Amino acid sequence: MLAYVLLALLGYIITCIQTEKINHSHFSTRPSKGLVVTVTSEPKRTGDILRFETEVNQALGRSKFYPQNGKLLIALKTNSTKFSLDYGDRLLVPYFFKEVEPPYNPFEFNYKKYLSNHGIYHQAFINQGQIKLLQRGGGNPVIGYAQKMRQKMVKGYEKFIPGKDAVALASVLILGSRADLEAEIISAYSKTGTMHVLSVSGMHVALVFGLLAFLLGFSRQKTKFKVFKACLIISLIGFYSLLSGFSPSVCRAALMISMLILAKTINRRTNSYNILAASALLLLLYNPYFLVDAGFQLSYLAVLGLIYLYPKIYNFYYFKNWFLDQVWGYTALSIAAQLATAPLSIYYFHQFPTYFLISNLSIVLPIAAIMYGGIVFLLAYAFSGTSAWFFYILKILGYCLGESIDWVNRSLIYIEHLPFASITFYHYSPWYYVAVFVAGLLLLLAIQYSQKQLLYFSCIMAFFLAAYTSYELLQRQYRDSIVFYSLRRNVAIGFFEGSRAYIYSDMKQGDKAFQFSVMPSLSALSNEVTFINKLNKVAENQFCKKGNCLQFRNWKLLIWDSSFNKLSFKIPFNTEAVLLSGSPKITLASLLKNVKCKTILIDATNKGYRIRRWQEEATQLHLKIYILKRNMAYIINKLN
Repeated sequence: MLAYVLLALLGYIITCIQTEKINHSHFSTRPSKGLVVTVTSEPKRTGDILRFETEVNQALGRSKFYPQNGKLLIALKTNSTKFSLDYGDRLLVPYFFKEVEPPYNPFEFNYKKYLSNHGIYHQAFINQGQIKLLQRGGGNPVIGYAQKMRQKMVKGYEKFIPGKDAVALASVLILGSRADLEAEIISAYSKTGTMHVLSVSGMHVALVFGLLAFLLGFSRQKTKFKVFKACLIISLIGFYSLLSGFSPSVCRAALMISMLILAKTINRRTNSYNILAASALLLLLYNPYFLVDAGFQLSYLAVLGLIYLYPKIYNFYYFKNWFLDQVWGYTALSIAAQLATAPLSIYYFHQFPTYFLISNLSIVLPIAAIMYGGIVFLLAYAFSGTSAWFFYILKILGYCLGESIDWVNRSLIYIEHLPFASITFYHYSPWYYVAVFVAGLLLLLAIQYSQKQLLYFSCIMAFFLAAYTSYELLQRQYRDSIVFYSLRRNVAIGFFEGSRAYIYSDMKQGDKAFQFSVMPSLSALSNEVTFINKLNKVAENQFCKKGNCLQFRNWKLLIWDSSFNKLSFKIPFNTEAVLLSGSPKITLASLLKNVKCKTILIDATNKGYRIRRWQEEATQLHLKIYILKRNMAYIINKLN
């Protein structure tokens, strides 16, 4: 018992040490003129914006530099697309930053929490002219070399593999490079239960290990090569993990495989549960915040499922035919991993892929072929300058990789569009999914140990979960609400009637802002969505729109935009709310002469100076207004 208490205390101490924000030397605790930072991630360009993570090394005081620490996320607006930065570059940046913003809209991804789990609490938006480049190529030389090597390899894919999507997927699949995949591709992998393919994970490390073990198989019977073989494989797996970005799932797989190799080399017996626990302990000692990383959690649950469930499922039926036995083995593998991760996957992604077996079985061989083909491609690319033959080999390999990736993408998109391809789940609290997991675990233990009491407990929990789920679904059918979304530059309003939604917006469905801020609530609250823009005219039972007037049930909204600049009403227009949009030239006093309303809202399509003027006028008039930009979404749950 004492050992567990000491271990928990050690974990608490390490967590406090890793939480730089509570450190007195954190850069946010003491104002300065500037900060000396080192680029710690591969900068990603979007248009003229470079985004990258930095580590603060020093702060500039009145006359000297002094040590400071902490991480800062920087978005740098460049003057030219030719300007670039690399890992390890040291910069002097102004002491200008702000805290990462929280999620403003319902069910929006909590980017602030995600970054805080990575030790980042602040971000800065800086122009190129405000920074000074102090040094090129600093930082850890091994990491710097790995990142440059990865960039060179990605350029090789770009040169020889046809198709932007194929290049992006090859870069992600084999190298773990951050690439912009099309939303359609991401959706296909997500809804078919093959999302693990889009990030370098244990599967990829296992494939690399299999290739290395095969290539070094000549030393299997020679004792003097055992240690050399083990050290070489562990080193190469470690370098591949570094090359692919050291994600928690990759670290887990690399550690476990390394432990197994070491045990086999020194002729020691292994216990899978002990190796799994030891790898988790080592990773959490290195970074306790891995514990709240979704990749870490899903990776360990999947492996736990493979260790515990796979033998039981596989031994359930025996095939004499070798091919059928191989298919059944991978089927059992997929079922075990899916069952183990189902509650957590549903909690994070709110969907369950119905055809996960079909999709995983259909791509297992193509993905392995793409993985090995991609590695052979990179080896050939490394020697491409030595002979003209390599150019033709790369052209053939690039074409084959592109066609294979396109086939996998088309197959998954086809499966995604099959009827009932995925089951969407309502957003419940974490405790709901914990209860689902516990009920499933009790059922498994009841079956294994033939315990009726455990079976009764599992059935009771399942009954209450079903009752609660039914109650929530019924409540949802009669729940009406209106959501005015908080956006940076756009406008979006959601009218929710049970599981049906009407969305008024100036954005397209494929826009990143729409997908990030609006789409999560649509997925969570509705099954049927009608999209409306400014030009649409809608007339249905509970919702209608004519011009700038919108009515949902008996609740009315008037959108006052620049088309009303020369308009005035002889008789004040009665409405529940007015939304000022598109920077109309009107004062609040003039607005109140034309409109009688309970609520005045101001969206992000208005210019900044007009919003500030309305704020000042509202203060003078003792009038309550609500500004949507950088504030929580305005939600109305009780309608007239």
